[in-house]
Amino acid sequence: GIVHRDIKPGNLLVDDAGKAWVTDFGLAQIESLPELTLTGDVIGTLRYMSPEQTLGKRRHVDHRTDIYSLGVTLYELLTLQPAFADDDRHELLRSIAVGSCLPPRQRVSSIPFELDTIVQKAMATSPEDRYSAASELAEDLKSFVADRPIRARPPSLFDLAVKWSRRHRATVVWCIVLLVVIAVGSLFAAVHLAAKNEALIRSEREKVDILRNALVAQARATRRSGQVGQRFDALDALHNATELMPPRDLSDSAVEELRNEAVAALALPDLRLDSKLDLPPGVLAIDGRLERQAIAGANGSIRIQRTRDGQVITTLPAVGETPVGAMVFSQNGAFLAAKYQWHADAETRVCIWRLAKGTVQMDLKVDPRAEIEFGGTGETVFFVMSDGAVTQFHLATGKQLSTIVHQGERRQVLKANRDNTLLAVSNSSTDKIHIYEAATGVKLSEFSNRSVPYSMDWHPSGRYLAAGGNDFVTRVWDISQTPRLVSELHGHQAETVGVYFSGNGELVVTRSHDGTIRLWNPFTGWQRCLAMGRIIAYDKQESRFACVSTGVSNGIEIWDVADASEMRVLVEDRQLKGPFAIDVSQNGRFMASCGSDGVWIWDLQSGEVMQRLPLAGRTALFHNGKLLTSSELGILEWPMQMAGSKFTIGPPRRLASGGVPHHQCFAASCAKCDTLLAITDWNQATLLQVDTGRTLATFEAPDAVHAVALSNDGRWAVTAGTNFDVWDTHTNERTKSLVTPGSNPGCLFSPDGDFLITSSSDDVRIWKVGSWELEQRFALRNALRCPLAFSSDGRLLAMAESRFHAQIVDTHTWQRLAVLESQFPGQLTSLAFTRDDAKLMVATESHEIRAWDLRLINRRLRALGVAWTAFPRHIAELPFGDHDCRAPVCSTDLGPSWADWQGERYSRFAP
Repeated sequence: GIVHRDIKPGNLLVDDAGKAWVTDFGLAQIESLPELTLTGDVIGTLRYMSPEQTLGKRRHVDHRTDIYSLGVTLYELLTLQPAFADDDRHELLRSIAVGSCLPPRQRVSSIPFELDTIVQKAMATSPEDRYSAASELAEDLKSFVADRPIRARPPSLFDLAVKWSRRHRATVVWCIVLLVVIAVGSLFAAVHLAAKNEALIRSEREKVDILRNALVAQARATRRSGQVGQRFDALDALHNATELMPPRDLSDSAVEELRNEAVAALALPDLRLDSKLDLPPGVLAIDGRLERQAIAGANGSIRIQRTRDGQVITTLPAVGETPVGAMVFSQNGAFLAAKYQWHADAETRVCIWRLAKGTVQMDLKVDPRAEIEFGGTGETVFFVMSDGAVTQFHLATGKQLSTIVHQGERRQVLKANRDNTLLAVSNSSTDKIHIYEAATGVKLSEFSNRSVPYSMDWHPSGRYLAAGGNDFVTRVWDISQTPRLVSELHGHQAETVGVYFSGNGELVVTRSHDGTIRLWNPFTGWQRCLAMGRIIAYDKQESRFACVSTGVSNGIEIWDVADASEMRVLVEDRQLKGPFAIDVSQNGRFMASCGSDGVWIWDLQSGEVMQRLPLAGRTALFHNGKLLTSSELGILEWPMQMAGSKFTIGPPRRLASGGVPHHQCFAASCAKCDTLLAITDWNQATLLQVDTGRTLATFEAPDAVHAVALSNDGRWAVTAGTNFDVWDTHTNERTKSLVTPGSNPGCLFSPDGDFLITSSSDDVRIWKVGSWELEQRFALRNALRCPLAFSSDGRLLAMAESRFHAQIVDTHTWQRLAVLESQFPGQLTSLAFTRDDAKLMVATESHEIRAWDLRLINRRLRALGVAWTAFPRHIAELPFGDHDCRAPVCSTDLGPSWADWQGERYSRFAP
């Protein structure tokens, strides 16, 4: 075809018929012969030239250049303005080359959008963007005239951007350079800022970690101080640590550290200040509930007022001219005894006031230095009369009930027990304590306290008496039979002038002339806490006391006593070490503990020892409602029965004869299969059918056997010696010998039978049953032996963490949940969960069994945000009842004596 190369309005003619003619082909070119024009020639009228013509690109000039020129012509006809209005030739050529002209509609807004689109497409800078043939342009023009859709589309934003960039190449280049500089600079700035922020965050985290670690260290130091706040202040510091950094943002080890510290603090008794009150002038007495004060005036009158706000309730008139020397409320607060005397040795008169009526109920002359003691029930009162006789009167009637006559000695201290059946009387000149039957005045016992008693108090059970003396020592006595010293409480630096058992009997609180108040475990002799002050009243019902702080003469402080019910201690008065093994009955009511001097049966509801069996051994198991013991006397089965409050056990039935020393008397049972695996010879274990006593199998190990285990399905038996030998009870063959280091072996199967746990002085190992592959290993720290225990569902595994501390492990993840650390550690000997898994019993060889209340501990931990996530749900949902493990209160029937066992009574057993 022919390329005109000079299409413009001047070369277009329209005849009378409206037909357009193209003229002036002087610049025309045949497309097949482009060489007729030299390279770089600019041919045609400038304003109507296509961009490729202005650039002299002859190889790019084809029929589309005429389409461009026709578009320019249409542009000029529509707008009546040239598309490119530059006057300078070079500027005009540049504008055409980059296509820098405004769209027609921007010059004449009335131009239809479709027509504007057709013109722009025809004038596209790039030939590829124009109509490919003049017929396409004609077709779009016809469609526009006929109001049909056109094929051309307006240029996109991208196209416009490309055109703009072509027109402003320098600007685009500089913008690109600027953007690159900004991007690179921003990248470096972002990296620097990120590094700086990371360093700042790391620095802040380090500061928070330092502060958190300081709070944890503060909590640890506080709980180890033995001072007031050892529990509450330590827990407050841990709470501040969790507020500083929530546990969810801490590592597992940091959370465990917080949890361990909290558990250790929860095991401590403590004092917490409840309120402070003004101390009124004058002689003062406070009732047993700390609700009322009695204040004696100089004229002998007595004002009764409320403790909390000082509001006067009543005023008792003076009795003669004698001033009030001392006052004391009755236990029920209905009566007030007032001692009227001029000085300590002057003639003394006591009036008992009935407070409800404000009248004198009794008026007596008494020993000037003797105490006035209201009976434990609050219905009677004891006086040391002027003739030295101790007389008991009924408060309501004034009737004399009993008289205790003791010749030639002057009484100083009186103390009645809670049910008013016993009265303890001490002498001011000797160390003797006399125990009388309150109702009859009959003397039951007399013993030396080893110092002159200044103060006494009874345990709630009435079995124990604590007496503080002039040698600064408080002694706790068991007076159930022949008085026996239980413990001595050493620590005061002056005379002990106040002794108070807590309401549940688990603590003794003492005060001394040294200005200190001390909390003790009455059965172990542990000093649990120390404070400064002088107790003036003790509320046993609410476990709190009122005291005057040392150095403060104008105020009274009310302190609450926390007895650390999260960890209670049961104490056995064994003569030898132990207990070495403990077990809890299926109904959770009883616990058996055994040692070298016998088996003890505990009632966990009351904390009482129900029976003692003089059987030296290492095993006492509850099995299908009966007790199985392994001792030098053999394997014995003991029937048990609880009828009301009466507990009976025996006579026993022998399942197998003895043949090993007591330290080797280990056994394990399977309730499901009614079988028992017991050591019957130094290297031999025997599998017995319990109901018949029949021997099912005998397993002979290559060396001495020190422990045994039996799976819950009865399939597998283990004998522990130098190695752990696994036996298949179906074939009676040894299946596997597991080699582990260390001494003092122990072993236990998980409740579901999936795992075998082996322990030694070095480590604990978890083995997969069947394949006997090692699943997990726990290294021990300074351990002599490692007792083991599973919760009933197998979710929790308790074992030793060291010689003195137990730990609890989640068996789903084998992650340690907590270490149970006691204030006074003892060497661990045995572990046992109660059947509801709410408590873990931890036995030590120093005669103590520590009952850790896991349910209560987890409740406290939840408040700190560090609760056990693996804590079994059925434990967490248990209601809080009254059946906590209490301090030991042994019954008087302690079972057969050694002489009975050596005689005919138990010399024969049923076959």
